[in-house]
Amino acid sequence: MLSLFIIVILPNKANGQEEYVFVHSFPAGGVAFSYPYDVAVDNDGNIYVCEYGNHRVQKLAPDGTVIEVWGLYGDEDGALCLPDCIAVDKTGNIYIDDIHHIQKFNSDGIFLKKWGENGQDDGQFYWFKDMVFDSSGNIVAADSVNNRIQIFTPDGVFLRKFGRAGKNAGELAYPCGVALDRAGNIYISDTGNYRIQKFDSKGNFLKMWGKLGTDHGEFDIPWGIVVDELDNVYVAERRNSRIQKFTTEGEFIKEWSLGGGRDWYDHPVCLVLDKSGNIIVADAEKQCVMKFDSEGVLLAKWGISGNGNGEFSSPFGLALDSSENLYVTDKDNHRVQKFKSDGTFLNKWGNASQMYYPWGIAVGEDIYVADPQNVQLTKFNQNGGFIMKDAKLFNRPAFVAIDKTKSVYVTDLEGCYVLKLNSKLEILKQWGTKGADNGQFLSPYGIAVDNSRNVYVCDSSNNRIQKFTSEGVFLKKWGILGSDDGQFSSPRGIAVDDFGNVYVADTYNCRIQKFTPNGEFITKWGEPGVGEMGFAYPSDVAVGKSGDVYAADTGNQCIKVYRSTSSTKSVNSNGKLAVTWGEIKRNKLYQNYPNPFNPETWIPYQLERNANVEINIYSVDGQIVRMLNLGYKPAGSYTTRDSAAYWDGNNEEGEQVGSGIYFYDMKADDFVSVRKMVISR
Repeated sequence: MLSLFIIVILPNKANGQEEYVFVHSFPAGGVAFSYPYDVAVDNDGNIYVCEYGNHRVQKLAPDGTVIEVWGLYGDEDGALCLPDCIAVDKTGNIYIDDIHHIQKFNSDGIFLKKWGENGQDDGQFYWFKDMVFDSSGNIVAADSVNNRIQIFTPDGVFLRKFGRAGKNAGELAYPCGVALDRAGNIYISDTGNYRIQKFDSKGNFLKMWGKLGTDHGEFDIPWGIVVDELDNVYVAERRNSRIQKFTTEGEFIKEWSLGGGRDWYDHPVCLVLDKSGNIIVADAEKQCVMKFDSEGVLLAKWGISGNGNGEFSSPFGLALDSSENLYVTDKDNHRVQKFKSDGTFLNKWGNASQMYYPWGIAVGEDIYVADPQNVQLTKFNQNGGFIMKDAKLFNRPAFVAIDKTKSVYVTDLEGCYVLKLNSKLEILKQWGTKGADNGQFLSPYGIAVDNSRNVYVCDSSNNRIQKFTSEGVFLKKWGILGSDDGQFSSPRGIAVDDFGNVYVADTYNCRIQKFTPNGEFITKWGEPGVGEMGFAYPSDVAVGKSGDVYAADTGNQCIKVYRSTSSTKSVNSNGKLAVTWGEIKRNKLYQNYPNPFNPETWIPYQLERNANVEINIYSVDGQIVRMLNLGYKPAGSYTTRDSAAYWDGNNEEGEQVGSGIYFYDMKADDFVSVRKMVISR
């Protein structure tokens, strides 16, 4: 049975664009966090998680189900930048510390107002670390770097302050936690002095306990603190990774461990009590939120991040091999993981001594990993065995790509250049300097190479894509800062499919955009949030031969896979998809792709019956430039790169022909058809 080749276009239902749909993710299910630094609870028991790494807040039901997500990176009203403190008042208003000011939202996440600025005067502050509300609804806040407590009205009017830098009673060193008991007394995690201090509601010193150590009643980086309805005091220690329970007079009651190492920046950060008296803990190192009863019994844990097989802690770079296996740099776990295309775990390798927070990855005969923290590019074999590394070439290598000649291209984030290397990691070419002109970069991240060896670079801080030849000759650029079609906000990941289409992880817009090889917008998908079409700052993208698109949803700690609704096969550069069914009723010659092209192109065709096939290419004045004798071909469709006719842009003498219009015809027995093509050097 012969097949009929038909071009089918299925438009996006809303706007005529090609549409991508969610296929699956791995690991599947569950809520994910990126450095949850604080938690708060409202009157209904809903939990608010302040994500430092994702610049957002997630609102969870008491059982951990996500209700809503809000926040996007920025400095405008309502946007968030590294939020690390959150509180909810009795009326449901939400207060978030955002660098050096406080933002106030209603219970639906709608921005109401903000106040504060960096400084040491009254009403100014330098990094609030915790906030609670007194019986009058006033805000009692730990102004950490200024070594003091400030008290404001709910609308941000300064009322009073107490505390100053020092080690004596009543003096503070980077206070990071604040809590109130039923009598209105104020308890401070005096973090830098490794102790707890107790003050009355006016700020008069009452009592202190603790010193540096690991025994009962001793502390190492005490941080979060809460007082329950029975006046029990709970203190979370970051470096000791535990919670201790005391009376309000500092008498030790019990402790329980949260496990993990002793890095000060990891482990439990902040605590909050729910209406049942349970303790909810934000654990930055484990990227999770846990709920305990008052005796330390674990009741629930939320957060899919982890270091087990198939789990991630900030998946960052993606690459596919010829068998469609996917390689992921699991950044915060300091390793690479390998999966089948369906997400089945295959292998892992690496540790902090081999690669420290790895970023980009490229896979050919060997595997190359960019390691910006160690300032090196490391080469592995297909099984993850170490081959070699070079730490002398870079300032801060970010992403890496390989072309079909085995040349390796590396973006240098700090040096603002691209290096082209051979397989021995020897420099072949370098281009780019710091700046915003053509061929210059500001924070170059992702890099990709198409089948014509054109090089595409995410010029991240310039919010654009630049296109070069393999020798670094500037060809084209597109994009400006913004959120409209074809605009970007810190694009970081990029990939090119077999038809030359360009896919960009538009990181701070939390979406993927797709373009033609010349930068013409095709489609987009994704939005800030969680779920099938939600992203939290996607860092990279990869495209399989089937056309499936893999996205590293870094903040949501998973890989997501999408597919065009146009078909299950690869899409060409016009957004059209080849689908076959029925019988072939005729011979046909199709438009070459890409078109215009430089330096090579593919010419698809179909045959009604077995035939000798010849394709000839002519100049505009009718002179033959190149003859492609394809030989005897069975009936069928020849539309993929593996089967279509190929022209390298050279004449019969092997010389590259110039830019301009050309014609090509196909002869198959008595069938002849002619089309036009364009070369753009």
